[in-house]
Order: sequence, then C-alpha cells, then structure tokens
Amino acid sequence: MENISDFIYKDISRISSYYAQVFGGSITSYESSESTSETSEREVGGSIEILKGQIKKTYSMFDEAKKIIDPHDFLIIETLAFLKQNGFINNDITEAQNGQIVIENGTLFLIDKAIIAAGLESFHALQQFIPKEFGYESKSQQKEIGKFINSFKNLLPKVPFLPAFLFQTASKINIIGTVKEENLAEPISSFYFKHGSNGLSNVCVIGIKEIGDDKAKIQESPFLEMGGAVAQAFSQMVFPSNAIRLAPIVMFRKINKP
Repeated sequence: MENISDFIYKDISRISSYYAQVFGGSITSYESSESTSETSEREVGGSIEILKGQIKKTYSMFDEAKKIIDPHDFLIIETLAFLKQNGFINNDITEAQNGQIVIENGTLFLIDKAIIAAGLESFHALQQFIPKEFGYESKSQQKEIGKFINSFKNLLPKVPFLPAFLFQTASKINIIGTVKEENLAEPISSFYFKHGSNGLSNVCVIGIKEIGDDKAKIQESPFLEMGGAVAQAFSQMVFPSNAIRLAPIVMFRKINKP
C-alpha cells in the first residue's frame, strides 16, 4: 500500500445506500476466526504382564479465537472503487450533467455563521482604523458602511445558512455546497483555526453535481418569495456567483509514505 486516505468529510448514509445497492446489503461487521491445535503424548508404565513396557496415549487440545472487525472506512474505499471502475465518476465537472458524480482536486475552505460574523467584526474594525485602504475618503462613507455592517450582523442570525464549503481547483473553478457537521472529522472552528483563510490544499472532493432549473417555479406566497430572495442575496454575498454547486459525498487527502 503506497498511501492511505485521511477523510475530512464522509456522508455515511449515502455511502451505505450505494454499497447496499451494489453489493446487496450493508455490512456492519466482519467475523474472523482462528483455530490452533496442540498434540501431546504421555507414556504410561505398567507392572502387570499385559502392561509391561510402555503405552503411549495421545491428547489433543483445540483453541479457537474469534475477532469481530468493524469495516469502518473499508466500505467507503470499496464503494468508491466500484463507482470509479464502472464509469459512475466524471473527471470533468464543467461538462458533467446534473446529478452525475464528479471528482476534483484543490483547496478546501469551510464556512459557518460564526466565521462570517467574525469576518464582519474584523472588517468593521479595520475600515474604521485604516479607511483609505478600503477606499473610504470621508467620515460619512465610513458611517454608511458601518450602518450596513450592523444591519447585516443583526440579519445574520435570522438568515437560514447551513455550514458550507468552498472548493477551488487548480484551474480556478469554484465549487460550493452545504455540509452536515456530523459528517466532518473535526468542527469547522477547529478547521478554520488551523488553516485560516488559506484553506487546506491537496484535497480531493467527490460529490453530486447539482444544477437548478430556472424554468421550474413553484407558486410561492409573497413572504416565502421574499425570504428566498434574502437567502439568495446572502449566498451571493458570501460565495462566488459563478460557483458550481455540489452535494459532497467524501472529502479526503492522501497520506503518502516518506
């Protein structure tokens, strides 16, 4: 084995579903058994005529050990190997169709509301101390941007914003999507503390490409429509407008031998 996979994100429910469809069920554990035998001989002496000499008696003992093995990430490796070998994974995300599984390599960023709020606080503080760096020539401009930031901060807790990821490939393709926190190997705050705004490089993401249908529109009430517009505007402020949307299945990096 030349390398192993360090999983940053894994959607176990999806992977288990794929495995069950392909292999006819989901494995919860393996049972491995080992047995050993030991044979010994004992010499028995006798004093009466029929037992003169020595008689050898053979004794055998058997020992059996069972091990219950949790398949853990083996199911992920086996499922991904099947998908790749059977042409289910598209290597070109730009050409892939809606609903196809794709694979890309690049730099990973994880984002949640706490990180956005911290970014707003930092931005607000900096633009007050070094306004010219931000292109603000007058106090009135600073005041206006301050009002906007405060309004945005007040709105932030009310906006439906799930933990998300931003992924940038070597060719500068931006990929975005939401993540389930329980599927992450570590909290987003921990990830951001270690990698900061530089992100984590050399990460591989495998997921399902998602393309919305502009022609399809459900009749909404004015309140729902307004709420959707706010959420959309918020998303566009945080993420690149040209980003490709992806439902992640796994994110991992390779650990190679020295």
